[in-house]
Amino acid sequence: MQVLCYNYWQSNLQACLDDPKVMQIDVDKCWRLDFTGRPLSEYNVVDNYMTCVGYWMEDTKSFLITYDKEDPVTYNFRCWVYKRLSFHNYVMSRGRGNKCDKIQTAESSMPDEGASLLLEMTDDELQFDVCPQSWDEGKNPYATPAVLNVYAIGSLLRHPSMNWFTFLLLHLFFMYLTSKCFIF
Repeated sequence: MQVLCYNYWQSNLQACLDDPKVMQIDVDKCWRLDFTGRPLSEYNVVDNYMTCVGYWMEDTKSFLITYDKEDPVTYNFRCWVYKRLSFHNYVMSRGRGNKCDKIQTAESSMPDEGASLLLEMTDDELQFDVCPQSWDEGKNPYATPAVLNVYAIGSLLRHPSMNWFTFLLLHLFFMYLTSKCFIF
């Protein structure tokens, strides 16, 4: 079956499919759909697979290190600077080698800025997307958040009327402090 793809060529970057650390890049993807709404083409073969090795946020820049076993230039590692512009728009700038320059930003595209490629990406309809609907800003997802635990004296919590008494006492004490601090 021959599928003609006149004006439907698009580049495609997919993530969160089988392995959440692998990004699939298809440079020439034909966006013809069958009757169920799924892409239909003989050209839908993924051109490149990149594995996420690490990501972090430094100053105001978000960095991404990828591994590509078919990259002959940089010993298989690449450094990217990425940024989310809006809910559906992203930019990624690839470094010239396996490290990012200090002057490189997410919008860099020239070699004198330390970049070799600029990707301007737009989200699709998210109809067949299996990624979670959250934005990762580069922070450590395994770090425990700062939690403030407030404990009360156990004997005051045993009787329900003592809770109201404690609340009233704390409220009066707060009113006393604010009246002493803010005298006009």
